[in-house]
Amino acid sequence: MHLLQDNSGKFFTAVSNGQAAIVAFTSKSHSHLRDGGASAQTLGSRAAAIRFFHRAAGLPSPTDQRVVRDLLEGARREDAGRDHGRATVTAKRLAAALTLQGPPATPLAIRDRAIVLLTFASGRRRAEIAGLNVEDLDFGRPGFLIITIRKSKTDQGGAGQFVAVPRLEHGPCAVAALEAWLAIRQQKKGALFVAFSPHGECRETRIEERLVAEVVKRLLRDAGASPRDVDAIGAHSLRRGFVTSADMAGATTAQIMDVTGHRDPKSLRRYTRRELLHDPVLPKLFGN
Repeated sequence: MHLLQDNSGKFFTAVSNGQAAIVAFTSKSHSHLRDGGASAQTLGSRAAAIRFFHRAAGLPSPTDQRVVRDLLEGARREDAGRDHGRATVTAKRLAAALTLQGPPATPLAIRDRAIVLLTFASGRRRAEIAGLNVEDLDFGRPGFLIITIRKSKTDQGGAGQFVAVPRLEHGPCAVAALEAWLAIRQQKKGALFVAFSPHGECRETRIEERLVAEVVKRLLRDAGASPRDVDAIGAHSLRRGFVTSADMAGATTAQIMDVTGHRDPKSLRRYTRRELLHDPVLPKLFGN
């Protein structure tokens, strides 16, 4: 009997021999890599979980086999050079799109403006934005909004992280956008961002993660982005855009990581370009 993992991440038991378990894991892993549904880090996390449950049950883990280790190592090498397919929405591009859109005139538009600006200003993932509660916001610090991220991809234990979002005097302000949304929300507890009915009525149902991406796509589509560009845009485009824009503005890696919650500086490399151009070594070798 072996513990395996299905496509949704849930575990199940199956009566099989070791070879069948190995085939099942490698088949699912290849499928996820081919379809772009999982990164090497995600596959590694799933392998670790499978290994844990097998050992807890006193069973040999299929993930200890050479074929699985080779698969995961190959995935890491492939992932290291892979662009995950999302376009980058920089600060300038976001500001231009919002200007074209004009001031939000309906409760739905006010909510969407708050979603977009908070996602960019916090540099956070869509799951973290969708999972926020009203009580996770602290407006008590002059000039700043302090957000509590209770759980994230890099904080599965739920230790909590804090993000300071400054109030802006110039440019699109996430803090002001949130205040406008909360004036409509009129709740002190519960989901921060909620769904609307087809008739435009505000519900108490928390938004789904995918809605964050839909809001971003809609904004850029209305701003004139091509269909191909819109297809490549998602919620992660704002996270990429924050990192890229902050990097080009001269922010340090530590400053960026304090906002985004990245744990490894190497994770930022695919988003940054400034350090490739800053103080190059080659001219020094020839006395330039």
